[in-house]
Amino acid sequence: MSIETYKNGMMYENFMCRAFKTTDRMKPGIDISYMRNLIDAENGESWVSHLPSADKQLVKVKTYINKAFEKLIKRRRKEEDKMQLRLLQEKAQNSFSSGELLDIIEQTMEITQDLK
Repeated sequence: MSIETYKNGMMYENFMCRAFKTTDRMKPGIDISYMRNLIDAENGESWVSHLPSADKQLVKVKTYINKAFEKLIKRRRKEEDKMQLRLLQEKAQNSFSSGELLDIIEQTMEITQDLK
């Protein structure tokens, strides 16, 4: 695993923790390993044979991210913020790679800095 993969996995984990207002990384979908495994599978570097294909992992990660967006949207008061998050949520659901998801997560982290 590269340092970049680790950093990207941590950004995903921080996003999920922020959305679910938790530090419990044992909850399904929150741990760094979901994004790391997806990135490794996309790069053909998966060393674990029991993990599903990159496509199946992408679907699963997108499902977790969608739930996170629902939580974030509920916590916003301003309609403008909700609209921005809904647009990013839609982009996430239409994404085709971990790279696209990570760009969306990065944008979302900027918008939701006040929820740290």
